[in-house]
Amino acid sequence: MRMSSNMMRYDFLRSINKSMSRENEIQKQLSDGKAIHRPSDDPVKTVRSLRYNTSLAQNVQFTQNLQDAQSWMDNTDGAMSDMSSIMIKAKELIISADDTKPTDSLNTIGTQLDGLINQLITIGNTKIGDRYLFAGQSDATQPFVRKTIKDPNSDLTQEVVVYNGDTSHISMPIQVGAVNDFQDSVNLTGAEIFGPTTSTYGQNTLSVLNRLLETKNELLKKGAVSQTNSTGGVG
Repeated sequence: MRMSSNMMRYDFLRSINKSMSRENEIQKQLSDGKAIHRPSDDPVKTVRSLRYNTSLAQNVQFTQNLQDAQSWMDNTDGAMSDMSSIMIKAKELIISADDTKPTDSLNTIGTQLDGLINQLITIGNTKIGDRYLFAGQSDATQPFVRKTIKDPNSDLTQEVVVYNGDTSHISMPIQVGAVNDFQDSVNLTGAEIFGPTTSTYGQNTLSVLNRLLETKNELLKKGAVSQTNSTGGVG
């Protein structure tokens, strides 16, 4: 087929424009390091890239969750170890408070027990950054507050430890799938440590700490505990 001069010029210009377009595309790729600038450049690669970026973001979050979970568990383990030592000491003090002790000695034991209770509350209010370890999901609120509350219907008062946290766990998943509160939780609540919780004059209080306070008050008030059993409970 005979080609006219016009056809030759058209083909030449088309080749030049195609080369310039390709050159511009390569320069864009070199300048920003991206092979794809719009989905139409390569639809298949675009879908793969989106999936990759989604997976990468998930892995970054899972890695951060794993680091945060390790920090929570390490701090919880340290706090629980300290609490265990204090509770053992409290048990020893209560067992020693029998009828053979003079009043002054019982008062001294009561004072020592009072200090141990304060230590337990301080450890219970341990924080990681600005979050409380043992407050459940209400980790922005100080969970343990020692106070004397009054019965709204009478003049009766009682010294208690009020629990301001909740009973929900903080979950930090480290794999794809639905969050499992049991499997992915990283914390213990105050109710699990010093519970069960009980309502005292309308306040949410903790039974273990309340019993310690009652024992302490009895030692300081009367200077005697009628009897203690082998497990440290007040008879």
